[in-house]
Amino acid sequence: MQNINLKSGLTLITGKTGSGKSYLIKKFVKSLDKNKVGYFSSQDFIEKYSEFIRQNRTDTFPEYLTENYNCLITDNLESLVWGWRKSETIGYITEIVVKEYKKQNKHIIIATIPFSLQYELLTSIADEIIEIKK
Repeated sequence: MQNINLKSGLTLITGKTGSGKSYLIKKFVKSLDKNKVGYFSSQDFIEKYSEFIRQNRTDTFPEYLTENYNCLITDNLESLVWGWRKSETIGYITEIVVKEYKKQNKHIIIATIPFSLQYELLTSIADEIIEIKK
């Protein structure tokens, strides 16, 4: 994990279930300055976004994230995809949140298992892909 360039861009961490993605991310998060690092499990992400939905402020969600976190880390993204409507979730994360982070030269790290549309889409826009093999 020391090779992750935290200047900007999308790092995709991928591997099969049980390969250690979540463990490595949690160790990595502990080594960072907590003030500007946002770590979200898929459930945390849904809950935070739901707050913005209830307040009718979904258009300000990407700005909230980039203003509060120089590095955004989401874990178990596949749960988020299956928890919401698949195409909306994938489109939202990639087209809005990731692009906003890249535009502002900030870093986003997404951990997920490799499968289907979500994996294909994320690998096509990732600046770095780290595959965890067990």
